[in-house]
Amino acid sequence: SIVTKQSAGNLFHQQLARQLAEFLPVHLRKNQGIMALSDAFCLYNRARGTDLISPDDMYRACCLFDRLNLPLVLKRFESSGVIVIQDSEMTDERMAERIVRLIESDEEYREQQCVSAVDVAHSLKISVILAQQQLLSAESTGVLCRDESIEGVRFYLTRICFPTA
Repeated sequence: SIVTKQSAGNLFHQQLARQLAEFLPVHLRKNQGIMALSDAFCLYNRARGTDLISPDDMYRACCLFDRLNLPLVLKRFESSGVIVIQDSEMTDERMAERIVRLIESDEEYREQQCVSAVDVAHSLKISVILAQQQLLSAESTGVLCRDESIEGVRFYLTRICFPTA
């Protein structure tokens, strides 16, 4: 049954968080374990049909994921402020590994040794903004480095070689 403020009272946001944790995993799997909060909001309200929730109620419920020990994480990317919902197993390290595998295994990217946010979005079937954030995250961990030119921003695998003595 649909959780409403009338039926749940003071426990509305907790029950909404639990309902979101049941609803979202199927959609997260289709989106590589990550989804913009705004996209999740639209999907959830579309599924509710009536008794829609507000953006504030969605945000407040998602802020409870960790406290309620639910398998979802609400994350804000510092560089852009973009807020996402992730499967709790979708860490920055896992996404970086996915990007590295993409560069190393895809013939076109392997030849170029680099990817753009559009390349990652297309290959991993995520939005360009999420791809950009994942690339920046991978860069901050040292897995990737970027080259900014008039042609745009490309991310390369970080390959540091030290001369042997």
